[in-house]
Amino acid sequence: MESWVAMLVTPGLGDTWLGAQGDMWDAQKDMTAALAGALVCLGLTAILHRVFEKGERVKSPIEPAPR
Repeated sequence: MESWVAMLVTPGLGDTWLGAQGDMWDAQKDMTAALAGALVCLGLTAILHRVFEKGERVKSPIEPAPR
């Protein structure tokens, strides 16, 4: 959507107005870096949760079916 507005406002200077710095894949690279950072944080959170888990388990409100 930003690129459409940039083309309407300044037809010849759309990339400059968006701050793409001459790279037409700038936004995709930014989103890929954000996804990679989120996945790293998710992995670190899972590892730290397992390391520092105190062995307390939340009991399920659903009872297992009798056998």
